[in-house]
Amino acid sequence: MAQAIDFPERNDYIGKPEDLSENQCYALPVARIVTYIPGQEKISEPVQVHANVSCWQLTEEETQEVAKSGKVYLRILGHTLYPTSIHGKLPIYPGTEKLSDVVLTKEEIDILKGGK
Repeated sequence: MAQAIDFPERNDYIGKPEDLSENQCYALPVARIVTYIPGQEKISEPVQVHANVSCWQLTEEETQEVAKSGKVYLRILGHTLYPTSIHGKLPIYPGTEKLSDVVLTKEEIDILKGGK
């Protein structure tokens, strides 16, 4: 099974659910970012949303299988599935133009979590 790994852009962790053991789940290293998605209509302005980016390392066997099949599977535990995407390269595009992503600061993350 692919393992979540730390990466240079990581600025936070998503903790494991309290009812799961360390054997079942671990804290997920993430980059909390502000990103933009297309508006509802083709002519609409992009919509700003918060996103969490994680990095996963495939085993050699999984790497070979993905190369052979071209398929990747995503499994989410629980009853809710938020909008999700899978990328082959880091989906953070630093910059200030529209449709570029902004990595949140520690202070901004604390505010989003209800602190300060």
